[in-house]
Amino acid sequence: MILKIIKYNEHPKKDGEWVLEEFPLGKINLIVGKNATGKSRTIRLLGNFAKLIAGEMKFNYSSGYYDVLYSDDDNKIEYILNYEDAKIFREELMINDEMLLKRGRGGIGKIKAVKLEEQIDFQLPENQLACVSRRDEIQHPFFEKLYTWGNTTFTCDFSADTGRTAKLSAKKEAHVLFDIKDQRFIIDIFQEGINKHKKPFEKAIIADMHTVGYNIEKAYTTVIPATPNILLPQFKDIQALEVIAVKESEIKKNILQGEMSSGMSRAFSLIIQMNYLIMEEKVKLILIDDIGEGLDYERSVALIKLIIDKVEKNNIQLVMTTNDRHVMNAVPIEYWSVLQRDGSNAQRCKIFNYINSKKIFDEFKYTGLTNFDFFKTDFYLKGLEEK
Repeated sequence: MILKIIKYNEHPKKDGEWVLEEFPLGKINLIVGKNATGKSRTIRLLGNFAKLIAGEMKFNYSSGYYDVLYSDDDNKIEYILNYEDAKIFREELMINDEMLLKRGRGGIGKIKAVKLEEQIDFQLPENQLACVSRRDEIQHPFFEKLYTWGNTTFTCDFSADTGRTAKLSAKKEAHVLFDIKDQRFIIDIFQEGINKHKKPFEKAIIADMHTVGYNIEKAYTTVIPATPNILLPQFKDIQALEVIAVKESEIKKNILQGEMSSGMSRAFSLIIQMNYLIMEEKVKLILIDDIGEGLDYERSVALIKLIIDKVEKNNIQLVMTTNDRHVMNAVPIEYWSVLQRDGSNAQRCKIFNYINSKKIFDEFKYTGLTNFDFFKTDFYLKGLEEK
């Protein structure tokens, strides 16, 4: 199942209203835009929505509206969620225009029971999603598609200082549950990957790091003393920490993850996580905010090409954000989605991309300008000016 269109309105007709107008998505999407236009906010809303319908996040929002369209082979799946004052008053699920769930105020609604071959009445608390609370593979198997999509969505904030502090982990003697999509558990994810996939996992990480420009020969975990300068509050009684280390070809001393540059650490963490999720077949949508942040031009471009290659080979959808001109020039504009604030309303955002503005994007190819000029000169707005 692939995300095709999302529309979103936060705090409709109230102070602080924020609107993302219809956003059509392809397989590979790079959201570009000026500072403070809502790039990171768009990534967060996609990630949080995925967590909501996967039951990984409690519904605790004030007021808003989602209208989300998916494609699943030849099927069209639409999910609508509308809520006000933290109460859901509209929730609908349609597949090929067949209404499978329709819920209104008071949590009262109807839902199709497949085995019974009829619509049945139900009622839920107004702060609970039916697509989560009514999951039932026998009677309501259609909810599983939403759950699986949400559960296989992975979000990465590439600008975060991953790996240098948050990745330090208390040494464990027994297996401890961890979240494979949470960057804070990168050591656990790395160790689990080594335990389950052995050498192929380590080789994939080393090969990917070589592709990005880091010539490492070995990656492994090691134990170090928990000195005060690196000790995190949750580990105040721990005497030793487990960390990831690498051996670089040109350097005799092995490098602990906390000693890596911020760019190397971010790339390393993302590569570990992506390889693990792909090998486990547990990712269908990857969301990356500020891709390439902290990397030089060559490594940033190499990382993006590596990610796109993995996405294309593994039937994964990708959404990234950037405002870096080098990243923009490295990614074909066919993958771009330019986010633009409406001049009459600073909280309303429009999307211009190859899906909804093909003529303008095709016309730009004949200008001989760089991709960044498409953004810098507001060329994507030409269609609006001609109307």
